[in-house]
Amino acid sequence: MNSEKGRRGMAFWLVATACAIAVIAGVFIGINRLVERRGDLTIPLAVPEGVVEAFRESTPEAQGFSSRLLAAGIRSIVESGASMHSFMMMRGGAVFLDAYFPPYDGTVYHKLASVTKSVTATLVGIAIDEGYLRLDDPVLEYFPERTVSDPDGRKAGITIRHLLTMTSGLEGDARDAEPQTLRMRETSDWVQFALDRQLAREPGTAFVYSNLDMHLLSALINAATGRSAEEYGREKLFGPLGITDLFWDSDPQGNSRGWGDLCLLPRDLAKIGLLYMQGGVWHGERIVSQGWIDESTRRQVSLSGSRPEDYGYGIWVSNANEPFRYFIFSGVGGQMLRVYPEFEFIIVTTGGTFESAIAMEAVGAAFAGPGKAFREDAAGVAELRAVVAPKVAAPAPIPFATMPAIAAEISGKTYRFPDNPLNLATCSFRFDGTAQAAFEFKNHGDANARQARVGLDGRYRISLSGLPTYLKGAWIDADSFEMVFNEGPDMEIIPMSFTFSGGYIEVSVGDASAGGRIILRGESD
Repeated sequence: MNSEKGRRGMAFWLVATACAIAVIAGVFIGINRLVERRGDLTIPLAVPEGVVEAFRESTPEAQGFSSRLLAAGIRSIVESGASMHSFMMMRGGAVFLDAYFPPYDGTVYHKLASVTKSVTATLVGIAIDEGYLRLDDPVLEYFPERTVSDPDGRKAGITIRHLLTMTSGLEGDARDAEPQTLRMRETSDWVQFALDRQLAREPGTAFVYSNLDMHLLSALINAATGRSAEEYGREKLFGPLGITDLFWDSDPQGNSRGWGDLCLLPRDLAKIGLLYMQGGVWHGERIVSQGWIDESTRRQVSLSGSRPEDYGYGIWVSNANEPFRYFIFSGVGGQMLRVYPEFEFIIVTTGGTFESAIAMEAVGAAFAGPGKAFREDAAGVAELRAVVAPKVAAPAPIPFATMPAIAAEISGKTYRFPDNPLNLATCSFRFDGTAQAAFEFKNHGDANARQARVGLDGRYRISLSGLPTYLKGAWIDADSFEMVFNEGPDMEIIPMSFTFSGGYIEVSVGDASAGGRIILRGESD
């Protein structure tokens, strides 16, 4: 479900994320000089050799950071009202910061937006390692049953390498990939829509950020292996890493959404960072080839200063001017996995409309700096633990009003909607007199409906039948119910109101004051 407000916000988030990446690029300048001793201050640069998957705990001071300054930074984040949900830092497999912020508590998977692209690319790499795909294979060879719009025959030159580097030449908007994605999702066959785009430039000649190119990579995995990217990933990547709590939505034909909507726990995202840091090996088992790790995190496309980073195979990589190498899995709203391989340093953040620059300011302020370090500080560690220990303080429940008579009348009824901008096909409620209701909805083109819980006491209820959804609501008069639909969480917050009259329903979606309200009308079965 998408609101106009949410769509407009996408462009802002993309810009914000780019700005954040630019800010953090300089945070760790000089870390490679932390190799000496200064008086009685031990500079702990040495890291364990070999496999370091175990998430053991450490103190920030043992890793060259100040607990007190990290605590101050986290307080500042909380007080700013930033929609950051998790902030994790680890080095050499040792976790020294693991913080969570409302409404997220780290116990359920989180939507990762375009971080998904890098995971899709990883699965392509595994499929190449296993011989299912080859980098320079023409894309159209994997779809022989499709008739693709190709007036001059030039699409035969598009290869898997071009999709991985976003240089396919297929039509796309370099400023904002979202409108084209929405048009694709309005069709019954997303892969066909992606393949039928006009060839706007010669393949391999220009970088254009594209959700559709990444979705084609997911379809290629399906075509070559006979399994969706999610199914293939569960066997070849997620399963071996012990990642079981995940969700990955698909298109009408069952292809996992290659560009976005993968949901993982932050710690499980960090596992993928560790896998890359260890050259593709996990507990002695080869998951991804060293060759793919090296090539995918190496500059394949130079963006010549137009962006803070260059591009590898589905991964943002440090440019040639950086004093040390890093790479990023990056998604809108503050979703980020950032890895410094030479220093075995990993940062993971998740958020809603969060600018990760805020978190990186806290990191920079707490970093010891070139040639410096911090003594162990038990009081500082205790202060940091006190700041992050509550994790998420749920709001106190509020008494919910007696339900109007119409709540029982409409409970269990299914309302159907004609084609509409939100793509909503059906919805229904169930009220049983408790502080929690049930809400079920289905979008046009979806195979199954989604079930969600709605808190009626002022507290969100979390539902995981699909993308993580947080809902709360209240009856405001005899026939109107208001609800907050929070997906991600906080990646799309949509106020909704439902007015019932006889066998009809009117749904108002969005914020009228922001000019984004959409009115839908439906009828019960």
